[in-house]
Amino acid sequence: PLTSKKEMNELPLSEKTAEGIDLRRCRVSATSGTTGVPLKIYLAPPDSTIMSLGWARAFLSRGMKPWYRIGTFIGRRDVKEKKSWYEQFGIWRKREISNWDTPQTWIQNLRDWNPQVLIGYEMSLRILGEALLKSENRDISPKIVFHSSGILEDSWRYFIESALQTRIVDIYGSDEAGCIAWECGECSAYHVSSDMVIVEILKNGKPVHPGEEGQIAITNLHSYAMPFIRYL
Repeated sequence: PLTSKKEMNELPLSEKTAEGIDLRRCRVSATSGTTGVPLKIYLAPPDSTIMSLGWARAFLSRGMKPWYRIGTFIGRRDVKEKKSWYEQFGIWRKREISNWDTPQTWIQNLRDWNPQVLIGYEMSLRILGEALLKSENRDISPKIVFHSSGILEDSWRYFIESALQTRIVDIYGSDEAGCIAWECGECSAYHVSSDMVIVEILKNGKPVHPGEEGQIAITNLHSYAMPFIRYL
């Protein structure tokens, strides 16, 4: 059967996590809550590692270098100040930018950090682009912008690329599954992380015909602590 975020939220923790998993050792995150109530996600250390490698594969395949500085928009008010161990070696260095701050604060953070890579949702990138066009100093121009989550409309893609003077790479991902698919550099298609997630496109619960639109259902192949099976 199909499952939904609403159903997952209504289940007690013991019924949506696997037996024998030490939840105290899990990494706990939460969805953004754009569809209603955020869902807490539990990832065992191996689950979290595989998910991170899935994101890294997409980033590296589209030109990101491990030593590039990264600026990433987040939905939380409080940004993470503590650095990960690997950042001490000069790789995957990241600065979080809260969506709750003002565009002027975003711009100041980006000028201070000067990232080569910027990661964000369409709305954040649009607002940033509009603020930069009003600014007299157009000095923020990362090498690559990764758009993640949501739908990237063509008109806004062109606007953001013009405002930030760089190219956008679209990634379809979620907090529940990680990197589901990423835009190919050679054509307009997407590479699906088929070794990490089973992707179904459904209409009324049944597979759609080629070229037909539908809902996406995912089944993770790496979420052993908190399984997601045919999850809409």
